[in-house]
Amino acid sequence: MLDATVHMVVKNEDRWVWFALMAVKDSVSRILVTDTGSTDGTIDAIRSIRDKKISLTRQKTDDPKEIVDVRGSQIQKTDTPWIFIVDGDEIWPAHQLEILDAKMQSVASSVNGIVVHDKRCIGDVFHILPESYGRYMFKGRRGHLNLRLIRNIDGLDIRGEYPNEAFVDAEDRVLNDQDDRVEILDVWYLHTSHLPRSTSDVQVLNRQRKQKTELGMKIDQRILPEAFLLERPPTIPSPFTKRPFLYTLKAAAITPIRRAKQLIT
Repeated sequence: MLDATVHMVVKNEDRWVWFALMAVKDSVSRILVTDTGSTDGTIDAIRSIRDKKISLTRQKTDDPKEIVDVRGSQIQKTDTPWIFIVDGDEIWPAHQLEILDAKMQSVASSVNGIVVHDKRCIGDVFHILPESYGRYMFKGRRGHLNLRLIRNIDGLDIRGEYPNEAFVDAEDRVLNDQDDRVEILDVWYLHTSHLPRSTSDVQVLNRQRKQKTELGMKIDQRILPEAFLLERPPTIPSPFTKRPFLYTLKAAAITPIRRAKQLIT
């Protein structure tokens, strides 16, 4: 089990947050969830999970600075050696968490940040975007990469405005920029950020720009998160809804153009 506290900040995530929490709750020490003003079924989805590890607080805000302050307050409440960032649209397969746990045992004490991969869903959970579409850069590598584990060092803080916040050390140095303090591990989680995240038609800060239409690549269904197969409350939608036929037609027309533009840029 990871000696880590999950930090999660959510708003209108009722399609996926139940799966995200169920996927990690048995593999971590504690889970801190802050809801910033959900109006769909997100709160009910979280409360349906009866587990004392989960601590839910509510702080209504759309202010990018205040959202970063929420993450700062979660740092102050954390006493485990590691902080594990898990968003409401990030679902970890159990087998990947086991690999992550094993690899964490050999991470050097000088490493303060762990970067992992994500498989980014497009259209439905059965298709993902190519790794070449990823734009995040760490240690000279580009792809679907995210800083997801942060060592709980003295003086750790967070700066900036959502969604461009950054963790900093006691000397105010950005962790992402310290190549010698960051390690990339070849483990992954399923990221549903490009899929509808709420059962309600609601607007959420920074979310509209994430909606994309692409064909993507088929994923091996055997490696999908085990949490998808758990018995779920009747209010939680099935994760296995396939993308509509009209979506596929549109994606077939758009994808070659976007891939050509990607080669140019």
